[in-house]
Amino acid sequence: MVGFPQIVGATAVICAVIGIGGLFGSYYTVDEGDRGVVVKLGVVKGTSEPGIHFKAPFVTSVYHIPVRNQIKSYEGLEAYTTDQQIATIEGISISYRIPTDRVEDVYREYRTPDAVVDRFVGRRVNAELEKVFGQYSAERSVRERSALSADVSNALKKLPDGAPIEILSVELTSIAYSEEYSRKINERMGAEVEVARKMQEVRQADQDRQAAQHQADARAYEIKANADAQAHSIRVKGEAEAEAIRLRSTALANNPALIELTKAEKWDGVLPTSMPPQSTVPFLNVK
Repeated sequence: MVGFPQIVGATAVICAVIGIGGLFGSYYTVDEGDRGVVVKLGVVKGTSEPGIHFKAPFVTSVYHIPVRNQIKSYEGLEAYTTDQQIATIEGISISYRIPTDRVEDVYREYRTPDAVVDRFVGRRVNAELEKVFGQYSAERSVRERSALSADVSNALKKLPDGAPIEILSVELTSIAYSEEYSRKINERMGAEVEVARKMQEVRQADQDRQAAQHQADARAYEIKANADAQAHSIRVKGEAEAEAIRLRSTALANNPALIELTKAEKWDGVLPTSMPPQSTVPFLNVK
């Protein structure tokens, strides 16, 4: 039979436990990058910022909702291209966050952030990949990888109005096709690269030919210009000499004495010291 002292002792222990529980349950902390949803008797009473806070013990609970940027990864996804090739998306990483002003909505409607991610991301990934890949052929998806990634990102970022989540970025890690089809794609792309290289060589050769032609034309023009200039110079010089001769002839015809004057100007006054037989002394009219 339990005696009174035992009852009192047990009651004291219970009270002590309750007191300690009440003491430690009267405050709580919220970490940076989280928000605390305060719930009292099942009713949301508000949101707590990072730091230490006090609450009524036993009747008030706090649920921590992360608002920092987080990443969700999905692997081994598949989608069909327009040419009915199966594309295996080996990995897709989605960066997201819960807006700070929507943490209460997250708790009320979804209870946890994981449920929000599953509702607005997980359930849409396959459907959106099918839509986007359905606009690309397998070859184009390889050749235009950047455009494909951008289309997938834009599709997943378009969330329904009122969604309590924000998609920050989407990254496709790799895309694979069957080994045989990948080989054909690589061969075709290699052939296209070779054709493009040959066309570039032809264009370069044509540019070189045009440049050489321009240089030859410029050289020919320079030679012709020099020849024209030289011919013009000769013609002008000849015309000047002809004019000088004409003027000289006219002067001589009009002035016979000019011949004698020219002889006198050029004579040094010395008579020849020897003369061939039967020759005459050079005559100079000194009048």
